[in-house]
Amino acid sequence: MPKPSPKWNRKETLAAFNLYCRMPFRKVNARNKTIIALASRLGRTPAALSMKMSNLAWHDPNNPSSLKRGSKLDAEIWAQFFADPDAVIFESEQAVAFYEKRAVESPVEVDGDMQIPPGRERTQQTRVRVGQAFFRRAVLAAYQEQCCITGLAVPDLLNASHIIPWRENRERVNPSNGLCLNALHDRAFDRGLITVSATGIVEVSAELMTCAPTGDAHRFLTDSHGAKIQMPDKFKPTAEFLDYHNREIFLGR
Repeated sequence: MPKPSPKWNRKETLAAFNLYCRMPFRKVNARNKTIIALASRLGRTPAALSMKMSNLAWHDPNNPSSLKRGSKLDAEIWAQFFADPDAVIFESEQAVAFYEKRAVESPVEVDGDMQIPPGRERTQQTRVRVGQAFFRRAVLAAYQEQCCITGLAVPDLLNASHIIPWRENRERVNPSNGLCLNALHDRAFDRGLITVSATGIVEVSAELMTCAPTGDAHRFLTDSHGAKIQMPDKFKPTAEFLDYHNREIFLGR
């Protein structure tokens, strides 16, 4: 009779949680090369890791099922994530780095307004970089690496756009504070020229709608008025955050 697999400990579960957050759910299967690689480092089978990620999905609030399965530890990590996403994300990145036998800090692409203030200590800079990298990967994965307004699916032209700006020091790394937008719509969203309502409808500001047409780029933005964004598989944008953008950032109609 085969020996039962040991229970998942916190570090292993955090590594699985991290991968769940940054991988489109449709790619979660035992044949995925990223899952195979992490499973090997964990000393687990790819099937076991993909099952663990599926169990974690049951505690995702975007899962339509009212049934819950998985371990008590799975539920605890989700609860801690909602209470303090920055701490759980950094701990999960540390877990992945541990199993990959590397330092947690690595250079990352910076989107939009995510700039590190000068004078930060090295440890703080590390946490910021790690959080930035996770936020981008998680938001793009949630939206299947497609702009939620236009459907553009070229990752190099996509940004993980903060709804409540990064500079406001609120919900910086929470993927539910993000939208996947192409670079032009990202810039317009950041400057308040467009917004997204709590029901997912794009609104274009009067300033942009009434300015003299300047060609295809202008139409590319204004034609999105009234469109409904493509909602993500997970980390649905929080209505409270969208309301904040409408109230504090959007230039209005």
